[in-house]
Amino acid sequence: MAVTHTTAISSGDGPFGWSGRLTATLRGNRADVTAGEQQTPLVAAVRSSGDACTLRRARDASARRAGTGRAPAGGAGQTAGVRRVVALLLLGGVLGFGTGACGSGSDSGDAGPEQAAPPIHAEILRSRLFELQHRLKLTLRNDGDAPIAVDGLQLALPWFEEVPVQERHSTLQPGQTVAVPIDFGDARCPPGEDRGGGVALTIAGEPQRIPVVEPSDALAVLNERQCQERQVRDAFAITWGDDLTPAGEVAVRTTLDVERLQPDHTLDVHLVRSSVVFNLAEVGGGHPSVAVGAEQDRASVDVVFDASRCDAHALTESKKTFIFVAELQLDDGPVIPLELPAEGPLRERLEGFLATCY
Repeated sequence: MAVTHTTAISSGDGPFGWSGRLTATLRGNRADVTAGEQQTPLVAAVRSSGDACTLRRARDASARRAGTGRAPAGGAGQTAGVRRVVALLLLGGVLGFGTGACGSGSDSGDAGPEQAAPPIHAEILRSRLFELQHRLKLTLRNDGDAPIAVDGLQLALPWFEEVPVQERHSTLQPGQTVAVPIDFGDARCPPGEDRGGGVALTIAGEPQRIPVVEPSDALAVLNERQCQERQVRDAFAITWGDDLTPAGEVAVRTTLDVERLQPDHTLDVHLVRSSVVFNLAEVGGGHPSVAVGAEQDRASVDVVFDASRCDAHALTESKKTFIFVAELQLDDGPVIPLELPAEGPLRERLEGFLATCY
C-alpha cells in the first residue's frame, strides 16, 4: 500500500532561495520524492515529522548552503539545492510520517544529542520532625565531578498529589550529600498506577526529573494511613465541645463529640491520648472513649483538660502541645491513629493556661 505525504516548503534566505511543494510517496521501503518538476527515487525509510518541522529544516538547510559556492546560480542550482534538501530531510533524521513533533536540535536544525540527566542520587525518607510541617526528608548526593546549582524542588510520587515547586537555592559540590525537607501533597486514594517516583530539580532554569530511591515501604504505609483517616473523616465528624467549664486553676471541662456524616458505618474511639503538657481524661478517670453504633447518629463523652505539666522542661519537649491522638476503628477496619487538634475557644483557653506557667 502506498502512503503519500505532501508539504509546502519555501525559503527566501540566501542566493539559493526557492519555493515549491515536496511530495513523498512510500511503497514498502522505497520512497519517490517529487520536488517541483524533478523526481528522485530514494531507497530509504521515509521519516517526516510534519509540515512545521519540514519547513523549519528546509529553511535551515538552505540557509546553511547559501554562500558556500558549491551550487551554481540559476534554475539548475535551485533544483540541485532542492534535491539536496529533500535528501537531507529524508535521510538526515526527521522523525516518521504524521508524528507531528520536531526532534530536539540546535538552532541550525541539526538534531543534537539528548541532554543527560544530572549525576545526582536522590533518596526519600520519612521524618517525624518534617512531617509536623507535612514534609518528607529528601537526601541529595552529587555523584559528578562538577558543582550543581539547584534552584527548586518538586516531588512527583504516585502516593501523593503534586504541590507547587518550592524554591531552594543551593549548590551541591562533588561528592557532597545534603538532606532537605520537601513538601508533599494530600494522599492519592487509591495511589497512582505508576509505582515509581521522582523529584524534579530546577537546574539552570530547567526542571530535571531525577528518580528517587525509597528504601522501605514507608511512603506506601503513610499513604494508606492518610487514606484511612480520610475515610473516617468522611464518615464521622469528631470535635471538641463548645461548652467550656472551669475544672481547676489550669483545667477545663468540655465534651468529645462524634456525629455521623454517612450512613451504614460504625465508629469506635478506643481512647484519646494526652499531650506532653496537657493531661486529657474522661470525667471519672481513664482515657476518653466513645462509640457510635450502626443505629446511632451521635455520641458524646465528658472530658477534662488539665495543664498538669506546666513547666519549662515539658514545654521544651512538646512538639504537638495542642494535638491529641485518638486510636479508633471504622467498621471492621484496622485501629488507626487520628489527630484531634484543640481549636477555637478551647485552644485559646489552653493557651491561657500556659501563660500561668511562668
